[in-house]
Amino acid sequence: MKRLSVLDWVYDRGGDAPGTFVPLADLLGGEPKAAQALAMEIEELGRRGWLTVAATYDLPDWSCALTVAGLEFLEEVRKRRGDVIPRRRSARDALLHWLFAIRCQAAPTPANVREFATSPYGSYYGHAFNETEITQAIEYLMKSGYVMATRAMRGDILHPSITAQGEQLLEQGLSVNAVPPKDAADDAPPPLHIHVNGSNNNVAAFSPGASQSVRLSQENQRQILAVADALTDTIELLGLKDEQRDEAQRVSDSLRGEIASAAPAVSRLRQLLSKAQDVAVSGTGTAVGQAVVALAQQALDGMTNV
Repeated sequence: MKRLSVLDWVYDRGGDAPGTFVPLADLLGGEPKAAQALAMEIEELGRRGWLTVAATYDLPDWSCALTVAGLEFLEEVRKRRGDVIPRRRSARDALLHWLFAIRCQAAPTPANVREFATSPYGSYYGHAFNETEITQAIEYLMKSGYVMATRAMRGDILHPSITAQGEQLLEQGLSVNAVPPKDAADDAPPPLHIHVNGSNNNVAAFSPGASQSVRLSQENQRQILAVADALTDTIELLGLKDEQRDEAQRVSDSLRGEIASAAPAVSRLRQLLSKAQDVAVSGTGTAVGQAVVALAQQALDGMTNV
């Protein structure tokens, strides 16, 4: 239990007036090592002038009271906890740092959103972020390009992961709130046109000698690039063998290269997206792989009219 939680505990059990002593038996009567660690936190709060501690030889017999300074501090904290705007802003940064910490683990595992609130990053002034705040934070980070994730059939967000753009932001020491959010489509490359030249005459589509322009929408380009990024960003989580990792990187690079070319081949893009789906589920990271498969299918579905 953190020091702030100790102050909350005392306040909520009748210690909401300076000098009102509260017995600590329920707090210090548990497992000895945990109780001793809590006793050290309580003593530190006493040294800071926020608690008056009545200590005895037996820990469960201790009691304490909030001082005037401690009560003023806690009331200010509680006021800030209820301020919606800074809570939302803090949730975004906290989530991104949490995902970054998972990525940096020696053996990264897919992130489970339900574990965020109980992680060291999951609270604001000692008060856990709620489900709505967490969902809205992830949606904000996805829209800004710092996080990628997929949704289950009922709308739940599955296994979010930090993107290269998100890692770069944190490594520069920046907050997600310091950069105005933009739709990913705002950064998409300009529309691409594929020209099929026949004779000097322009005739109806699919007629002999046709001159036709086929356009990949900005949204479709974004979807395809998102698949390329997803393969790169999750390559450590997919549980691939060396040759499979190489294949995943080749597919990712080929998708980017095809989109950047002057005349991207739609058939080639479809082949690469299908290959991305195959390689994503060829390892042991099934849940993460299915997320990449879903992104690739979204891109393929967007190309049905191309």
